[in-house]
Amino acid sequence: MFSKIRQKINTLSGVPLKERIIFTRNLALMIRTGISLPKGLETLKDQTSNQKLKIIISNLEEQIKKGESFADSLKQYEKIFKQLYINMIKSGEVSGKLEKTLETLAVQMEKERKLRSQVIGALIYPLVILVVMIGIGIIMMVYAVPNLVQVFESFNAELPFSTRAIISISNFMSNYIFLLIFIIIIAIIGNWYFFLRTQSGKIARDWAILNIPLISSIAKKVNSARFSRTFHSLVVSGMSILESIEITKSVMGNYFYKKSLEQTKIDVEKGANLYLSFAKYPKLYPPIVTNLISVGEETGSLDIILIELAQFYEDDVANITKNLGSIIEPVLMVFIGSGVGFFAVSILQPIYSLTSSIG
Repeated sequence: MFSKIRQKINTLSGVPLKERIIFTRNLALMIRTGISLPKGLETLKDQTSNQKLKIIISNLEEQIKKGESFADSLKQYEKIFKQLYINMIKSGEVSGKLEKTLETLAVQMEKERKLRSQVIGALIYPLVILVVMIGIGIIMMVYAVPNLVQVFESFNAELPFSTRAIISISNFMSNYIFLLIFIIIIAIIGNWYFFLRTQSGKIARDWAILNIPLISSIAKKVNSARFSRTFHSLVVSGMSILESIEITKSVMGNYFYKKSLEQTKIDVEKGANLYLSFAKYPKLYPPIVTNLISVGEETGSLDIILIELAQFYEDDVANITKNLGSIIEPVLMVFIGSGVGFFAVSILQPIYSLTSSIG
């Protein structure tokens, strides 16, 4: 019966991050007030409105009542709760600090959610503007330009190259609009599949993110914040440096950060300090990260340094994303203005020539 329920779980959609944060925070609160873990799970099962999470909590409660640990019960849902979550829960159970671990995890996930929403929110504005302008451009090409072409043809006017180019594009779009839409859809699906599903595509995407001006700066700050907070959470939960590096590596989304942490683990196993390994990757880790980690290792205050770094970069990302609209807007205006100017000159020039010849 349990295996059937598990199969049902795997076919359902994922549990939103916000739901996992609420679950973790509420469970920490219940344990702090003296409620047992099974009873706390039973209460949360009745409170949640997410059907998948409700089934998961029910199964967790059942497994714990059978004598299984919380961490082991969570392993079957690793795609939802992730390796970081499960390992920290395991550490919390072993050390007898499950309540504190749950609180740390809730903060960790909340910071991650906030970081992600800030970046996405900052990119939505320029994306919407571009989509709207492209839509207007297509409408102009399909409906406005053909009417002007009839006017030019009726006067047998000699047209400049830029006007002829716009007319050719307009003719193609008018005659093959459905083919064009089909090509765009195929291109979007193809790019999605290539960049998100294949290793070479992910590497190319991650390289571009780390090298495109402005985007690269934000990406490095986001990754530095994610590394610092994740690594801090693992270290304070009592995990060894090597375990913490391995789990942090799994959390990092960028291929190049994963590879750097893979090499860092090898270096640390050989007896090297963290900062010496990070110093090999100046394009990934800013000097402030390397220098402060060096200080933390020398003074035995690495956990304090890491949380300070995380807070510093999270605040930095918040400030950048808050002002990103005002930074990108002039660039967008230049880009859009250039396109509108080219279109206007190409259309108005022959009209002006016609009115001059008639006059």
